[in-house]
Amino acid sequence: MKRINITIGFLFIYFVVMSVLGYPRERIAPDGTDRLVTYLLVCALELVVLILLRWVLIRRYKMRERRRHDMEQYARYDEKPDE
Repeated sequence: MKRINITIGFLFIYFVVMSVLGYPRERIAPDGTDRLVTYLLVCALELVVLILLRWVLIRRYKMRERRRHDMEQYARYDEKPDE
């Protein structure tokens, strides 16, 4: 779980830095479109992707641990005492 949190933390820091660098200096573009709306939509989409990525990584980690636990139990039952 610690690796998952570190990975998501680095991605979030990257997101914040890129958001600051990509902030539109002029709100209205020369063609009349609003740049701030697009900027906010991209930021929201990025946050949704980060949340989904964290959820998928945690789910994958739990499934791996469950499978490992089941294999250990199966190995215990499979061992036969020497006679």
